[in-house]
Amino acid sequence: MTSKIKLPPMHPAQATIFFDKTRHRVCPCGRRFGKSVIGQLAGIETAGHGGNAWWIAPTYGQAGDLWGELKMLARQLPVGIKEADRKITFDRTGGYIQIKSADNPDNLRGAGLDLAIFDEAALMKPEVWFNVVRPALTNKQGKIGRASC
Repeated sequence: MTSKIKLPPMHPAQATIFFDKTRHRVCPCGRRFGKSVIGQLAGIETAGHGGNAWWIAPTYGQAGDLWGELKMLARQLPVGIKEADRKITFDRTGGYIQIKSADNPDNLRGAGLDLAIFDEAALMKPEVWFNVVRPALTNKQGKIGRASC
């Protein structure tokens, strides 16, 4: 991705997590640490390089605030935004980041993913990871980020 965007400032601990390219990153940090900022940037980076990323929240409504922040960041780049699907597609690469809900795990089946970001993973059924998202990451050796308090 050659376009540049103005990023929100990251403190050193956030930068350490963001720049660590370990396949599975778990961030058991406290409230207001900035886990969502890290996840948004990772999702935009993945989509900007042509990958498919999901931000998975326990319920669709819980991702509402994040959706607004994610759109503000992404609008600095050539993207298409589908409000109804909460999906941002990058014009130059075809990659996307999409907000998904874990309240019905069967609705998450079928996609091949490069990145899955779990928001409040502790509030989700274990089958979301074991039976649905983990297999979706397998073919592409996709990465996972878990942002939990």
